[in-house]
Amino acid sequence: MIFVLLLLVLGGLELGTTEFNFDTINAVAQNIGVCYGRVANNLPPAQEVIDLYKANGIGRIRIYDSDPATIQALRGSNIELLVGVPNEIIQPFASAAAANNWVQNNIQKYSQDIKFRNIVVGNGDVSAYIPTNIISITDG
Repeated sequence: MIFVLLLLVLGGLELGTTEFNFDTINAVAQNIGVCYGRVANNLPPAQEVIDLYKANGIGRIRIYDSDPATIQALRGSNIELLVGVPNEIIQPFASAAAANNWVQNNIQKYSQDIKFRNIVVGNGDVSAYIPTNIISITDG
């Protein structure tokens, strides 16, 4: 029930005399995304997770790295994907060649079958992963 209320609030629907309708809920769910974190034990396979998202009308997800199993499971799903670049590999991105290589291997390789929405670089405080000269430029 909390999920339904969350969908109604986030979707901007009014709880007046409008009849409750699961089609409306599914339409709103298409605009809501979930973060798919995989730092845990005994997780289900990526394909099962993506199938669950599809069955519940989830239209957008975020993953925190370019996990090949997850990306493979998303092929042809029509789910929009936000991919994260982990903090640990930010520093090499100072090289345009390294950044281009990452995009070719993790985005372009799948771009025919995946709806990439965004790429997010880093998660949380990334200052420890960025060279000092770049931090001083951004602080000033």
